[in-house]
Amino acid sequence: MTRSNKSSIALVSNDQNLLIHQNSNLCLIDDDLTIIKQKEWIYDSIIHMCWSSILNSFIIITAIDIFLVREDLTLIQRIESIEGRLWQSCACSNSSLYLSTGTWDSAIREYSLIPSITFVKHWKITQDKT
Repeated sequence: MTRSNKSSIALVSNDQNLLIHQNSNLCLIDDDLTIIKQKEWIYDSIIHMCWSSILNSFIIITAIDIFLVREDLTLIQRIESIEGRLWQSCACSNSSLYLSTGTWDSAIREYSLIPSITFVKHWKITQDKT
């Protein structure tokens, strides 16, 4: 498997497959490290990815946008209910999506996933000055 400098270093797994970004494509990889499906990624550079079991979808963050990607890569959809920020990382619990910003004045934002993706809470993270 070869990767170009257009590939992201981010990767994520669900119960069955690994998802990577390779040569301008999202690639689903099986246990034998064989690409079983790929879909062209036409959006900005991928910063981070996570898996939501409740939505049965991957969540991909770029510098400004958040995308929902179906498990089989048949649909890539921008999540309109989340406003653009300088996102750095993401994680999911059973019912929530957590997004962090990577600025000096960083924060974590929680969004509920069910019944729709809506803002719940904001935590501000301050830099320790010691």
